[in-house]
Amino acid sequence: MSKVKIQGNASGTGVLTVTAPNTSTDRTITLPDATGELLSTAGGTMTGDLTIGTVGSVTSSGADLKITGTDDIFFNVAGASNNILQLYGGSSANDQSKFDSHVHPLTDNSKDLGNATERWKDLYLSGGLKVGGTDAAHTLDDYEEGTWTPMVTDLTNNATMHSLSAGVYTKIGRVVHFSANVRTNGLGSVSGNLYISGLPFSNANTNGNHSSAATSNAENMSITADTSIHGYIGKNGSTVRLDSFDTTGGVSVLQASEFTAYGQIVIGGTYFT
Repeated sequence: MSKVKIQGNASGTGVLTVTAPNTSTDRTITLPDATGELLSTAGGTMTGDLTIGTVGSVTSSGADLKITGTDDIFFNVAGASNNILQLYGGSSANDQSKFDSHVHPLTDNSKDLGNATERWKDLYLSGGLKVGGTDAAHTLDDYEEGTWTPMVTDLTNNATMHSLSAGVYTKIGRVVHFSANVRTNGLGSVSGNLYISGLPFSNANTNGNHSSAATSNAENMSITADTSIHGYIGKNGSTVRLDSFDTTGGVSVLQASEFTAYGQIVIGGTYFT
């Protein structure tokens, strides 16, 4: 039969009290087989590992607390007042909660990431964003904003551009939206057919990828009053060909003599990469 020994500390004056619970049901305290400690509600230090059956353990590794399982580890807060599981990385600006595995909901298409009043801030992705499907056709894999420098050219010679000549673009997936204020300070040796070079990306090299660009303003042009100017981007092209249209001559490529040395147009359009 095992012996029971209750021993006080010779240097202490505190009283050890063992109090039975207010219940008619028996209670049993089983001590560990090896050397160990029972932690009180006032705290204490566990010097060994806590083994949970045969499926896991709670251990320390340096300054880290490790919860290890041979299968799934569940944190089940169902039934709590708000059913919230909170993970804190700490209190400094560099604190993080990190995951070294896939993170996904337990059931498909059933949970949101964030909500209307508790939103995530920035999202950093090295891959694509799947929207409405899981195949390549439903993957948003690129978004970019930037500037580009429009240049009036005949594809051999370039004009002298005004300091206010500038362009901007937004690329979403394969779609590029662009606009520019195109203004020259002199045509130099530019002659014949006119183009605008400098588009931020090339148009796709497939049939059907012929795009148009519209102008909303034209100044200092040597054209008739009923002439409109349009842009054309051929497949695999990174230049806008300037076309003119009038009721008598139809469509023709805009000439350097019609643009003049100090011509200016505002142009914008969309094409696919």
